[in-house]
Amino acid sequence: ALARRTGIRPLDPDLAVLALRQTVTGGDPVAVVADVDPERFVRAFTTVRPSSLLAEMPAYAALTAAANTAGRDAERAAPGLRDRLTRLPGNRRLQTVLTLVRERAADVLGHTGTDLVGPDRAFRDLGFDSLGAVELRNQLGAATGLTLSATLVFDHPTPAALAEHVLGELLPGDTPGGETTDENALRAVLASVSLDRLRELGVLEPLLKLAGRIPAAAGAQAEGTGPEDVSDASIDAMEVDDLVQAALNGNLDDQRD
Repeated sequence: ALARRTGIRPLDPDLAVLALRQTVTGGDPVAVVADVDPERFVRAFTTVRPSSLLAEMPAYAALTAAANTAGRDAERAAPGLRDRLTRLPGNRRLQTVLTLVRERAADVLGHTGTDLVGPDRAFRDLGFDSLGAVELRNQLGAATGLTLSATLVFDHPTPAALAEHVLGELLPGDTPGGETTDENALRAVLASVSLDRLRELGVLEPLLKLAGRIPAAAGAQAEGTGPEDVSDASIDAMEVDDLVQAALNGNLDDQRD
């Protein structure tokens, strides 16, 4: 399987024996008999660095030109992919990147679909070697515009782990759910605490101010305008997301001040 991926195909036995006979009876002091797929062979051995040895093979010039075109395309790929991910709901971003990783991995392995490339299957178990790892790195780099490590597959050993890494590179601070860690923590806390408890802790009034439900005023508030006087129906109608986002924005403003 490794030989096929690098462009070396099995020889037909009869043809191989005939070639051997001709080589032995011929005058060349050195000869190589092989059935080579030039395009795949050149790509496999030039993914890390150019090769003077292979430069005269017919596929070399075409692949070099294709690589230059791919590099220019990669420069335009990242903003487009980032924009597309940003417009997606948070819970769909990771799945989109995971699909991309599985498709590119299947292509490197020569599969026609992604069925054999399970999200949690180790790349080593799938058959990846160092050449395959570099080729996958190159394909993902072309698709995302990112500069990725040649050890990418070994540092992130499954498609799911690699997808999380790539998503983090495209959208720094983004979690698999599409929210920052601080936002997740605040959402979890607020979702588990009752309004009465928020009142007791003195947190409800600042949150309501940030959400625009209570006008901010310097000094003490006028009598009868405390958080207790805001209707429960009005408070209950508020989305937790609104409170959290308002709180985050308020904290950022405070830090800037």
